[in-house]
Amino acid sequence: MKRTFLAAAMLLASVSGFALDPEFVNPRIGFILINNVVTGEVGAPDALVNTLGVSVRFPLPKNPRLSFDPGLDVYWTKYEWGADLRAHPTELETADAGLVIGAILDAPVLWRWEISDRFEALLGGGAALAIRATFETAGSGSDEDIKSIGTWFYQKLRWFYPEAQVRLSYRLQERFTFEFVIRGFLPLFNILDPDAPSFFDHGMLHAAMGMRIKLR
Repeated sequence: MKRTFLAAAMLLASVSGFALDPEFVNPRIGFILINNVVTGEVGAPDALVNTLGVSVRFPLPKNPRLSFDPGLDVYWTKYEWGADLRAHPTELETADAGLVIGAILDAPVLWRWEISDRFEALLGGGAALAIRATFETAGSGSDEDIKSIGTWFYQKLRWFYPEAQVRLSYRLQERFTFEFVIRGFLPLFNILDPDAPSFFDHGMLHAAMGMRIKLR
């Protein structure tokens, strides 16, 4: 977990190099689909959870079509500890599960394609960190299971995801632009886990909509 926060600090440090001249801020809402390869009767087949987030755009001075767009999205769901010694997302109404609050911090570089005067697309990718904390709730499983879930998230690089994304934008007026975002997070860490039930276990697909607000 210490390595995760160190990586997050490095990402934030990289943002500071652009922090003097942000061009847009984009608050957004959406949902994340977490692929869960169910083993036995633990967990939901695929977890669909709500997100709240924001991203900021910093244009790269040497190429106006490129930008650095770091973002932060928060989500919450429940996880169970399975007999396969893995954590599995489950339904919010599951009583004997731990509450997980997660934050995805990403740092993509995007290329802008102007389709028309009002429409544009942005394509790109980068790296993302999944920072997750587990909490007991009324009726949660044993303390040991809750601790095991929290530990599992930070083993074998399960906190690191390569990311690709597409953004479609429609300019409503000079300062306000509607934006639809699709992001995919690849669970490359499963290469390090010979016991992973599938390479795509815990892969994530994020869809969100927001309003891009011009700052200058």
